[in-house]
Amino acid sequence: MKRRSFDLLAPLYDLGVSIIAFFLGGEDRLRQTVTDALAPMKGRRVLDVFTGTGAIALRAASDGAHVVALDLSQGMLSVAQEKSRVKAVPIALVAADAALMPFADNTFDVVVASMGLHEITRDMATAAINESYRVLKQGGRLGIFDYHRAEGLAGFLHGLFFAFAEGESAREWVLSDIQQRLSTAGFKGFHRKFLLRGALQVITVEK
Repeated sequence: MKRRSFDLLAPLYDLGVSIIAFFLGGEDRLRQTVTDALAPMKGRRVLDVFTGTGAIALRAASDGAHVVALDLSQGMLSVAQEKSRVKAVPIALVAADAALMPFADNTFDVVVASMGLHEITRDMATAAINESYRVLKQGGRLGIFDYHRAEGLAGFLHGLFFAFAEGESAREWVLSDIQQRLSTAGFKGFHRKFLLRGALQVITVEK
């Protein structure tokens, strides 16, 4: 059901993101924060899971990376494909589940998971984290850009947003110990940067 919803929303997805991101300093700034945390990109094999309409995938490819963009929504991938064509920035598009990736072990230098882990159940998110570890080369890096549990006024506003715009999986995500979950999967070198008074987080870890 959720995949069908994303298929239907795909043509308007970028507009919605740009409106929300305007109040956070702009979408480009947010996406740049993610790729900067994983730089340099040039010459690296990058997997962008939950790619959506390909914003981070296209940015990484523009920086010289060889990018595979994965998403379960064909509607989102169609928009990403058109953006890739218009920008003349090549990316490989794959329709697949992040919890069961169709790639060999030790394939990628970098895996990025942007605003997707909160959309799936805890078990599926754990599977996606484990799959990210499997497909990364030794010494490769995983970057996660997603919600965090904010405090104070930001936490109150965050709660209101969740009540209207997000589901149980998002609430479960922000309450989980992501550092422990990543450590259990085998990752090390945990580093986290908070954005928007703690409502968002950028996490990097290594295999």
